[in-house]
Amino acid sequence: MTHAFVYLHIVFSTKNRMPFLQDDKVRKAMIDHIKIQAAMKKFHLIEMNGWYEHLHALVQLRTSQRIQDIAQHLKGESSRWISQKMGLSSFEWQKNYHVESVGKSELKRVQVYIQNQEIHHGKQG
Repeated sequence: MTHAFVYLHIVFSTKNRMPFLQDDKVRKAMIDHIKIQAAMKKFHLIEMNGWYEHLHALVQLRTSQRIQDIAQHLKGESSRWISQKMGLSSFEWQKNYHVESVGKSELKRVQVYIQNQEIHHGKQG
């Protein structure tokens, strides 16, 4: 059995950085929904959190998965869901996203950074 220890930090933003996720309940519902969808698609989503206009995801990439497929699924499916279930019909993600690899030794630091988005952005804004 092949084992892959490739960890990715993916960040995706709302179109034009619109603060659609400003409401804590909406943001939490979006994150919870994405976590459920990731589990159903067998994505190993380690951590997810975000702020008013973006989300961070820490994932472990399996050998059969492509980065673009994971990002496309997380963004596309969640965009449809938030439009239908939360009544945000004008919601869209930006086409692009940011992704960087995370070494095993940095995993915990990145996970804590993602968990503490509210604190991080509260200090900066």
